Amino acid sequence: MFYHIETEERTSGGKTGTVYTLKNARQNVEIWPSHGFNALRWRVATDEGWRDLLYCAPDWDTNPVPTRSGIPILFPFPNRIRDGRYRCARDDYQLPINDPARKNAIHGFSPRHPWRVFGYSVEEHSAWIHADFEPKVDAPETIDLWPSDYRLSANYRLLPHSL
Repeated sequence: MFYHIETEERTSGGKTGTVYTLKNARQNVEIWPSHGFNALRWRVATDEGWRDLLYCAPDWDTNPVPTRSGIPILFPFPNRIRDGRYRCARDDYQLPINDPARKNAIHGFSPRHPWRVFGYSVEEHSAWIHADFEPKVDAPETIDLWPSDYRLSANYRLLPHSL
């Protein structure tokens, strides 16, 4: 099966970045590094036409909330931290209150910041893309909000019948 990758500059919510689309004849997936390395849309061919396998909010172009569409990567915490406060060792931390009810910190830092793409390619039976998120480089304003630095690496690989 023939694979290829297309790139295109797109703007969503005032943020412009490269979108990578991994494709074969039966499926394609859009990866948005500028919005947390989100696999935003995954489409497969069926007898009735193309079918979306992931939810994408209808207002994505004007109001991109990367935690509500696609496959968001939620790190370093995937849920809520009550009042945005926590203690680690002897240190107290206060995170931004960013849930819809304005009561908690929600879903970490990685989905709200751009990731750096370090490679992408096609092979005989797949297409892939790799990116990293490292707060000291990609979100320095969050360094004092978490007890340690970290590097998060992720890959998406499109295979004949799966992602």
